Amino acid sequence: MSPLMLPQDDNRTGEQELVSTRIRTLWTNETYQCLGWRATMNCSPHGRRKPSGDRSCIDPIEAGMSGYCEIQNSSSDEVFRVMLTACDSIKGKKFTCMEAREFTEYSLRAVEHAAIKPNVSLPNHNDFKNATNGIVMSIYPSVLPNVYAIVRMIRFYGCSLPMELWYEPHQIPDVTTNPILQILKDQFGPLGLKPVNDKRATGYMTKPFAVAHSQFDNVLFLDSDNLPTRDPTFLFTTPEYIRSGAVFWPDYWHQKSSPFNVHQRSLLWELVDMPFIDMMEQESGQLLINRWRCSKALEKVLYYALEQHQLLQKYGLVWGDKDLFRLAWLNTSTPFAFVPYPPALGGFTKDEYVESRTIFPPVLYWNSVSFCGIAMLQHDFDGRILFVHRNSVKLTGDPYQVPLVTHAQTSTLTLHNDPFQGHGKDYLVHLFGNTLGQKACYTLPNHGLIQAVEAIDESMAKVEKMAIHFAIEAGGILRGEKGGFQQAPEFWWHRLLEISTAARTPRLDELTVLYWIVIHIIIGGLAGFTWLRRKRKVDYLPTYSNEAHTEIIW
Repeated sequence: MSPLMLPQDDNRTGEQELVSTRIRTLWTNETYQCLGWRATMNCSPHGRRKPSGDRSCIDPIEAGMSGYCEIQNSSSDEVFRVMLTACDSIKGKKFTCMEAREFTEYSLRAVEHAAIKPNVSLPNHNDFKNATNGIVMSIYPSVLPNVYAIVRMIRFYGCSLPMELWYEPHQIPDVTTNPILQILKDQFGPLGLKPVNDKRATGYMTKPFAVAHSQFDNVLFLDSDNLPTRDPTFLFTTPEYIRSGAVFWPDYWHQKSSPFNVHQRSLLWELVDMPFIDMMEQESGQLLINRWRCSKALEKVLYYALEQHQLLQKYGLVWGDKDLFRLAWLNTSTPFAFVPYPPALGGFTKDEYVESRTIFPPVLYWNSVSFCGIAMLQHDFDGRILFVHRNSVKLTGDPYQVPLVTHAQTSTLTLHNDPFQGHGKDYLVHLFGNTLGQKACYTLPNHGLIQAVEAIDESMAKVEKMAIHFAIEAGGILRGEKGGFQQAPEFWWHRLLEISTAARTPRLDELTVLYWIVIHIIIGGLAGFTWLRRKRKVDYLPTYSNEAHTEIIW
């Protein structure tokens, strides 16, 4: 059995160097025995033992506890120390040492899964004759206006790549009569509608399934809210893709600042049986994959996404499908290229919001951020913005939706071309909730340059307006209106009350401003009333001359 060395804690004060041991074969009911939880000090599994903190095999282990599970092979009497846990190895989740059996078997079953599953690189449909390159999307009912807009934009750019739209049959049972899908198939093809025929593949996990089972040899996967700024066909001939067979894009986060549980002390790395990788996290809103060259990695990502116990999700070690592809490629030593530009932020400025969308002067917004990013702007290898991932505020087909990506905040940091050389450690994104009329605002606190989108990339200027136009058209189609949805009239009270069609969220910072205005009016009124009363009392008092006053004193 080979030891898996865990990252060492520089501040630990333990007497021994603890290692996690891998099992060679799957457990049986006769061989597996749980001995219990062994607690340690200093928030490190490498710390000194703390027997008073030991727990039984069925007691819950949660964040803030450090130690490891001790299990034994009843046949050989060999003892294993597994699930090495620091105080922050899990977030908001619990486990018991009885679960160590399925935890330690996880990586073995992943290998077994790849060995017995059919080769996913073989196409299961052949709707497009001789098509080797194509675009794949995963769709569901509420994003149909988004999907319609993306397909229309792609065809507007002159892109003729065939497209596959994958759907869960129980979500879109009327696929053959749905007006949006039928118009796209009949008028904006080549386009095929593909059912996800695995009940385990639901939600985020339809994405790995769709990529793995696509007809195309070379797949460009796009999220259903990811707007291309131009024809993306050139990606299939970029030198980076030709060399590696896969291209991934970075997320906002590095493990130093990530809200997700992929940092060095996470249980993630022991579970997937590989050392911690210091690099930026992956954003899977767009993926470029050669399915033949990456078949082993695709088998692995399917296991991560669909395995029965869903341990990655159960322990909160990943967020949806985010990072699953990166982990699978790293785990199988499959090459990939990583775009060396961190995502820019697309959004609007505070002054723009205050001047055009509220009745209050900017001076009253003393507690708001200067920029609100609501879209992730991803680059190509030349540093030009290629995708506007509008994942915070989606297109709904509502005629009142307005453009929100008028400015872009771009990092000025220089990054390493090699993503494994501390890629993006200084890239930091802040998230503010319920501000400037949005549920979430992203901003770069440092090293960020804010410019109008026209100054960033000329092709970006009309992207969002085009997408909104097509989404509104889709809304009209869904409502059965002739010629698409007509722009509804805007009344004076819409501007006054600022009925937001961009997010349909309460204008909480407006309410905050109103609250403080009312408070100041009340306090000011009470102060004024008190001053007037005192002034009247002074006016009624008798006055004396200096002489009279002197006489009174003497």
